[in-house]
Amino acid sequence: MRSSSSSQQPTAFVGGAERARRNARKRQSMPNPNFHRKRHQKKNECYATTSSPYPKSMKVNDRFFGALLSSSTKRLSESESDAAAYQAVMQQACSLLAVPYIPTPAKLVNSPLLKKLDASRDNARSHHLLQRSCSFLSNSSSTTSTSTSSSTYENAREYYMSKAPLILEESRYILSESIAKQAHRRRDICSFQLEFISMEERYPNISYDLRQYSPLQLNFRITDTSCKEKSSSKYTRPGSVFLISQSQLSQQNRRGHSNEKEYNSSSVLACIMPSYQSRSKNSKGDDSNTLSLMIFNRDGIDLRHLSDINGEDTDNKAKEKVVFRAAFLVTLISYQRQMDACLRQSKVPFMPKLLGQKNATHIRFNDSSDDEEDEEIVCDIDEEHQIQEGFYVDEGEEGATDNTAEDDDDEVESRNSLAALLDKLPKLNRTQERAAKSFLDSRNSLQLVQGPPGTGKSTFLVNVICRRLATDSKARILVTAPTNRAVTVLAQRFLDVVNSCDGDLLHDCNAVLVGVEDKLISNNTNDPGYMPVDTLPSSLQSIFAYTWTESIKNEYVNIVKSLKTSRVSFDALVKDATNISNKLCNSLPGARTVIHYSWRIVQELTIAMQENDPIYQEFLVGGGPSVSPVDTAISHIELLIDAIDEFDNAVPELLSTARVIFCTLSTAGASILKQTRKIDDVLIDEAACATECEIAIPFHLRPDRCLAVGDPLQLPPTIMSPHAAELGLSRSMHARLMNDCGHEFVMLDYQYRMKPQISSFPNAQFYDGKILDGKNVSSKDYSSRFSLRPEIPYSFINVPEGKEFQDSGGSYANKEECDVVVDLVEIISTLSGKADLDEDRLRIITFYQGQVNHLKRVLAKKGFHEVMVATVDSSQGCEADVIIVSFVRSSDKKGVYHATGFLADDRRINVALTRARHQLVCVGNKGTLGLEGSEVLRNLVLDAEQRGCIV
Repeated sequence: MRSSSSSQQPTAFVGGAERARRNARKRQSMPNPNFHRKRHQKKNECYATTSSPYPKSMKVNDRFFGALLSSSTKRLSESESDAAAYQAVMQQACSLLAVPYIPTPAKLVNSPLLKKLDASRDNARSHHLLQRSCSFLSNSSSTTSTSTSSSTYENAREYYMSKAPLILEESRYILSESIAKQAHRRRDICSFQLEFISMEERYPNISYDLRQYSPLQLNFRITDTSCKEKSSSKYTRPGSVFLISQSQLSQQNRRGHSNEKEYNSSSVLACIMPSYQSRSKNSKGDDSNTLSLMIFNRDGIDLRHLSDINGEDTDNKAKEKVVFRAAFLVTLISYQRQMDACLRQSKVPFMPKLLGQKNATHIRFNDSSDDEEDEEIVCDIDEEHQIQEGFYVDEGEEGATDNTAEDDDDEVESRNSLAALLDKLPKLNRTQERAAKSFLDSRNSLQLVQGPPGTGKSTFLVNVICRRLATDSKARILVTAPTNRAVTVLAQRFLDVVNSCDGDLLHDCNAVLVGVEDKLISNNTNDPGYMPVDTLPSSLQSIFAYTWTESIKNEYVNIVKSLKTSRVSFDALVKDATNISNKLCNSLPGARTVIHYSWRIVQELTIAMQENDPIYQEFLVGGGPSVSPVDTAISHIELLIDAIDEFDNAVPELLSTARVIFCTLSTAGASILKQTRKIDDVLIDEAACATECEIAIPFHLRPDRCLAVGDPLQLPPTIMSPHAAELGLSRSMHARLMNDCGHEFVMLDYQYRMKPQISSFPNAQFYDGKILDGKNVSSKDYSSRFSLRPEIPYSFINVPEGKEFQDSGGSYANKEECDVVVDLVEIISTLSGKADLDEDRLRIITFYQGQVNHLKRVLAKKGFHEVMVATVDSSQGCEADVIIVSFVRSSDKKGVYHATGFLADDRRINVALTRARHQLVCVGNKGTLGLEGSEVLRNLVLDAEQRGCIV
């Protein structure tokens, strides 16, 4: 045997890198059945097993919508009632985005949620993340949590990845409910008849099974629109999801025959992508009547006919047309931006405090490392949206020139002019001053401020903004909030302070207001596609980004009108023109042609002013110049307006040069704001009403500090999915850090809104009597002529005979309470001398939309169209002289938690009872509200009885 073995030729040993290369080549030519990704996924069951994640080279917009819309319409609609459908949809969505998978809702399965945890124990990290996602299951409805460890995170990735699947679940629920409502809706909210134009494939190089999920862009021409509202533009904004059904009409059918041939009765979900615009133009050369929709589930639509029409077969094109029907479902742009924030995982200097860590060590963040991280994630801005030539870019030290001394002089001059803001600021009380000083003196901090109702949160925030601008001439501040109302209130209060100063300080403050929605896909210039401009006050329109240039042109038009009048005040015109020129220099330094004409206008108006001087006219020889300076100024104004129209980079440059940017949290994630420069501070109002994912949206701007003002004892974030709310999405950052992590915070403790008789019960019930009444509300002069009885600011009208009923939409109403409320409105109208009862004077608040609709109909019949009737959820942040609260529910058969629904939420009751300034009238059945089960409602009735306020 030894001789035979020795006769064989020895084989060379192959190992290490060479063996790995050979094995790799072998797998490429012939896949090894033993090496398959399913074997790896058995150890990672919190991730889906249906497909591999999307590559990071795809844009975040495409990845988010692809993860949701790649499932079939049928499966999405069944995911609310079938456990298998739910698992299929969520597993596929979580897998495509490479985020942890959350357990199936308990209502869909018989086994408890912990079985899902046991199935994931092989992977410690997945089990850890999944356990954190489920930690809020038993205590999310309460305002405090017994577990502190579940509210802290080890690092940024763990923090963001615990939120990402909850955003997917919320989006899935909203989409599923929209599909269900669409099936039972008699008439579409908005639908379009679309004629197919062309087809473009996105990411065609995606390999193997991912190819079926790659986006496909279909370009259409809108041939017919059917909407409940006059304008259909708001339904064609980025992030809008449509249900697309496809039918084929032959050329003969299009001439009037009714027999329509449907060759594919199935439907598919499509959406308008935030960064894509239609590249197809109609016969007129514009694309104002075209629409581009992205589909992700190729199996849901017949693409063969589209390929034929999109090809070279011109005869086929002439014979038949492909017609689509697109029914609007819902807009998911806000959730896409929240997912973008979770996947981007921006690290901010105050991240340790955000994670809930105590005694955190200092972490240094430099721009280079952050930039590298961003490049690794994905760049989701199209090339056409990148910062173009002419934008103002702060080059910092690298761009420093010999004009350093001159820049320093400008900085000192700007600081001196802004110092006038401090003299106009209202004085803060000791608690507000302590909170402001704590934030302004800190570095890399996350400052929490709890602001109970009426404690001057807006005054406090405006004071912080002005002091920051006055002390640092280069500071950039982002002022944001979850709602558009809160943002506009802050912007208006800020402008009031600025305009109260001597001189025009607005161009030094350089404030910009950005709208809620992205720009329309349509290029129709008559519809800006942003925040409704006609709803903004004139002062806000002057700082609104998309009407900023229009306001400049209107100011010059007014100058022309003044020049054409017989009596002209050239002094005022020169001053106005100089202010406009300064504003253009500060806000649009790249518009050199516009700035040139603006100063020429100032020169010509100055000459005209001198010529108008009698002393100057004595020295004129030969009757003065041949061309009047007034005519020259008017000519320059016309050229300037044309130059403004030709300047395309106005909005991005306004944001790059702005000192203060006002926008909602959702808008902070818009593509236009992703181009702008870094900000120094982010100030968030009503932060307790926002989810932590919403608060993370502006973190891509790399703020050094964050000031979050809110009240966890008022309305929480609005979450539609019960499962996502159970897993912690409804828990705000304020509630987590203040109640669970013991984070330091400052509570504003002086209220300046409610009379003491109104604030008495909410103060004792919700704030342990820690809120003090300001001197203004305690004064005898604090009154309103719209009150029913000024000597009785608070009363409870008992309506025992009231009977609740459900309307067609399932919401509750109460006819008897409605009649009482209408009688009160008639009395108030009589006492006020038939004055207009606008929302600042009278507001009716109820807990159910059914009662809102019923009250509006009855009040309209009585002629009270202007009276504001709203739900509690839409009333936070509002106030009025007189508030009437209708509790609606009236039943003695069930406990309060069953009979009163929304009334079981203490935070809603707190909001409803704290909106009134001078008079609060509660209307309800004290027997129902006083049943055992709701401590707050029982205490409310007992307090009214003890104080003799029951009527």
